[in-house]
Amino acid sequence: MIVSHIIAVACGGALGTVSRYLLSPALGTNAILFINILGCFTIGLLVSLLSLKTSISQTANLFLTVGLLGGFTTFSAFSIEAMTLIDTHKYGHALFYILASVGGGLGAFILGRFLVRLAS
Repeated sequence: MIVSHIIAVACGGALGTVSRYLLSPALGTNAILFINILGCFTIGLLVSLLSLKTSISQTANLFLTVGLLGGFTTFSAFSIEAMTLIDTHKYGHALFYILASVGGGLGAFILGRFLVRLAS
């Protein structure tokens, strides 16, 4: 890996995470839901614009997509991966990926919470 790519992702991730942290209290109860949707919308716009006509360096692309928006919401990265599977006509894999990500993530959270409560 190129060091400049790692630095770009780290800096973008820090800015994205801090942005989410600062924005959450202002949005109230459904802050994370709104942030996930906003991040997905923004990454959809960005990826589409970059693929159509705008050329930026790989470092800048990584800063914006993996770093900034990935730090703002990991749900945006999930959306890119799911759409890549759909765009490449891997519909079964896409369905599995979506269900496993949401169901598996929620299930893992519940299991972790259960284990802590069991040990308490």
